Amino acid sequence: MEKPAKPNVCSNQSSTVMPHSGCPNINFHGASLVTESGKEILITEQMLQQTFNALIDAWEKSRRMQQAS
Repeated sequence: MEKPAKPNVCSNQSSTVMPHSGCPNINFHGASLVTESGKEILITEQMLQQTFNALIDAWEKSRRMQQAS
């Protein structure tokens, strides 16, 4: 069963969600994830750094395991 398409939305820093056609002048300096319930979770630099570090660690571990075989 296919889920219905979600409407296109954009967000400003006050976490107000509006249709794209209603927000041509928003000065947005960040990013957020929107949960299925509509809650916005701001993406921070720390979140990105932790994720990249975890990816680097996993890649290095995989590379070491391949070299050991």
